[in-house]
Amino acid sequence: MREADRQAEIRWLEERSKNPPKPTPWTAHELAQMDQMKTILWKLISSQGHDIDLVSELLHFAWIFQGSSMRIADLQRKVPHYRGLSQYAAKENLWRKIYQNFSGLVSELEHLRNSRDFGGTNVQ
Repeated sequence: MREADRQAEIRWLEERSKNPPKPTPWTAHELAQMDQMKTILWKLISSQGHDIDLVSELLHFAWIFQGSSMRIADLQRKVPHYRGLSQYAAKENLWRKIYQNFSGLVSELEHLRNSRDFGGTNVQ
């Protein structure tokens, strides 16, 4: 009996690996949140100022990436550090490092959105 159970489990695993479950499509709320995040990113990219509050607002949408974005993790570490700095030169230097993440996040967001829209295939 034990061997039969093992064989059945192996068949089940093989079948599942051939046809992984399709991810659920994005809800209207999730799509609206993504559009809002993209708008904030474009505001940050196009602005000349250092709006750390806008970056903090951007981090409210970190759940979209489900912990898979190193750029979001990097921003989550750097924003509190930026707020603690008092010297202008130090803030300017850190802002440049923060700013480098924005265009990459736009690409990540588009990739994430498209991958779920096309049934979980890895769209590049």
